[in-house]
Amino acid sequence: MSTVWVWPKLSDQATPTIPDFVRIINSRMKGLQDALPQDLQIVTPQQFGQAGSGTNSTAAFLAFFAALKAGGVLGLIPPDTYLLTSAATLTPGAEPIGIFAYGAVIKTVGAIPGITVSGITSSTAPVMIAGLKVNHRANANATYGFNIVAPSVRLVDCTVVAHGVQGNYASFRFAQSDAADPGTGAFWGVLERPWTQKEDGADVGDIPIGVLLEGSANAVDLLGGGLANTTVGVLLRDQSGGDGRVPNGCSIDGVKFETYGTAIKITSSSASANLIGPYISPRCRFEAGTKVLEITGITHTPDTPPILAGMPTTSAGIWITNPNNLPISSFDYGQPFLRTEEEITLNTGGVTTDSTLNLLPANSIIEAVAWRVTTSISVAANWSLGDATTATRFVNASTSLTAGNTGVGQLQMQGSVATDAAGPVQTTAAKLRVTTNANPGAGKIRITVYSRQFAPATS
Repeated sequence: MSTVWVWPKLSDQATPTIPDFVRIINSRMKGLQDALPQDLQIVTPQQFGQAGSGTNSTAAFLAFFAALKAGGVLGLIPPDTYLLTSAATLTPGAEPIGIFAYGAVIKTVGAIPGITVSGITSSTAPVMIAGLKVNHRANANATYGFNIVAPSVRLVDCTVVAHGVQGNYASFRFAQSDAADPGTGAFWGVLERPWTQKEDGADVGDIPIGVLLEGSANAVDLLGGGLANTTVGVLLRDQSGGDGRVPNGCSIDGVKFETYGTAIKITSSSASANLIGPYISPRCRFEAGTKVLEITGITHTPDTPPILAGMPTTSAGIWITNPNNLPISSFDYGQPFLRTEEEITLNTGGVTTDSTLNLLPANSIIEAVAWRVTTSISVAANWSLGDATTATRFVNASTSLTAGNTGVGQLQMQGSVATDAAGPVQTTAAKLRVTTNANPGAGKIRITVYSRQFAPATS
C-alpha cells in the first residue's frame, strides 16, 4: 500500500494539504463529521491497485470498499474516470462510512449498476457518498446508476448521465435487498441534490426512471436537485417478488422535474397495497406539460393520502391521473380535498360526452370544476359541464372554444340552485358530462374536479 494520509484534528490544518476537502466536511457534512473520529486515515482506490485514467478499476474499488467497511478510514475518490467491468458493492460496516468523490466519474460495461450499497445487520452504520458521477452514456445494458439496498444511505450532489438505456433503467434506486423480506428495505435514505441528464442534447432516448423507490424503501427524502430527460421522474412501486407494498412516508422537496411523461408515479400490482404519503412540497417545480402525479393499480384507501402541499403547478396547470379516485390532500384551502382529473375528447357523433373516469366521487361535496380547452372546439357554438341528470350543474353554455381558454365552474354552489341534483352534494360516484349545443367537429377539454370526501370509521 502506498502512503496513507492521516486525517488531522480540525484545529490543525497543516496536513494533509487538501484544505478544500476539509471545507467540504465543515460546510456540507457537519453531521457526518461529528459522527466520525477525529484521527482517521484517508483511503483512495489508487492505494489498492490500478485505478483511474479510464482503465479497469474494478479490483481496486472492491479492495477500497473492503477497507471502508473495516472502519476507521474516510474514503476519497480523486477526480478521474474509473471503469468497472463487474459489480462493485459497498457493504456498510459497524462505523459510519463517508466517501467524497467530487470530480470522479464511474463508467461500466455490461448489465451492472454504477455503484451498489447493500447489506443490513443490527449494527449497520450510515453511509454517505458525495459528489460521485455515474456515466452510462455508452452502456445501453446498464441497470442502475446508484443501486441502494441498505438503510440509512445518503447520496449528496451525485449525478447520473445516461441515454438509450434499457427500459427498466433507473438513475437512483432504493429498494429491499431481499424482495421477500420487507425488513431489508432501504429505509431512512436521503437523496440530496441528485441530478439526471443527457451528456449531449443530441443523444437519443430518455432515461426511463429518474428515482426508483421500491417495496419498503420507506421514509426516503428527496431534497432539491433536478431530474432532467426522464420519462418518469420519481416512481414509487412494489418490488417484484414482494408482497405488493409500496414505499411509505417519503418526502419530495424542492426537486426540479424536466420530465417528458410523469413527474411522480405511484403504482402497485396489489390493489390492496397500503399507502402513506408521499409528501410533495410546494418548492417542487415542473416542466410545462408534465403530468405532476399519477396513481395506478391501488384501490385501498390510504391511511395518509399523498399530500400536494401548496399545489405545485406547471405553466399548463395541475395534471393528475387518479383512476381509482384515491384521496389526495392539499392545504391550499386550509382543508384537505380530493382532485380528480381527465382530458375528455369530445364525441363528434352526438351532443354529449361522458368522462371515462368517475370524476365525481361518492360521499363528497363538489367544490369546483376547473377546465382548460386543450384542443379548439369546432362547429358547436357553446358547451356545458354537468352530469347525466343536470347538464349545466357546473358550467352553463360557455362560448370559450379556443385551445388555452380556461375557467372554473361553481354553479352548484350558488344560492339560486333549486334542486338537490344541481347542488354540491354527490352521494354516489358518477361520470362528468360535457354537453354541446350541436355535434362538435373536434375538441378536447381537460377537467379537474375539486371535492371533499367523507368516510365513516372502519371499526
